[in-house]
Amino acid sequence: MSNLYSSFPSRSFNVDRCSRPRHAIGVWLGFLLILGACTSQEAGVEPVDHSALRVVSEQLIASRDSLFRSDASPLVEADRESFQGLSYFPYDSTLAFRINLQPILARDTIRMVTSTGEARPYIPYGTFRFDASGRGLTLTVFKPVGEDATPGHLFLPFRDQTSGSTTYGGGRYLDLTEDETGIFTLDFNQAYHPYCVYNPLYSCPVPPPENRLSVAIEAGERLSDAL
Repeated sequence: MSNLYSSFPSRSFNVDRCSRPRHAIGVWLGFLLILGACTSQEAGVEPVDHSALRVVSEQLIASRDSLFRSDASPLVEADRESFQGLSYFPYDSTLAFRINLQPILARDTIRMVTSTGEARPYIPYGTFRFDASGRGLTLTVFKPVGEDATPGHLFLPFRDQTSGSTTYGGGRYLDLTEDETGIFTLDFNQAYHPYCVYNPLYSCPVPPPENRLSVAIEAGERLSDAL
């Protein structure tokens, strides 16, 4: 789903369009809250339970397809009747981590540019450091502020070497829920495209330069042949 909190119709359009993405927020957050068991590249962090994560991924895929078929669908009317489901890479267990989030102490508000040119406020919340494809990588997690904020919600936009080929050039998103332990599940199999991939009326944050990865993340949602 385009991030239920981070992809909204452009504010130049009517209120009915702007309310659409929020219909499935409760369902999406419910899935986020059951991500308890997961991986570890770090001492003292429990290993990932891939069987549990596979189940969660399957539920998220089913929920997202259901949303795209519903009255709250981000699809333009012409695409709804022919919609047969979104496309995903095969589940990759090497791209799911149970990992510490390193907090960012200087949390000054930044403005993240969007696909429609407006900017939205976010606070840099922390960083993940992990290995993928033999490389050490870093991603920054953000906390939405202002009208985009939902209690406990964290936002991770990123680009990688699939962006612009097998995935949307503007990047993909991951959603996280604040955890006082500082240990999170980072599962790229749950990465998804923003709504603006499917409808130009939506305004979607563009991943900042520090979240552009030098490797291909072939997990999660990919560009669909069904549309």
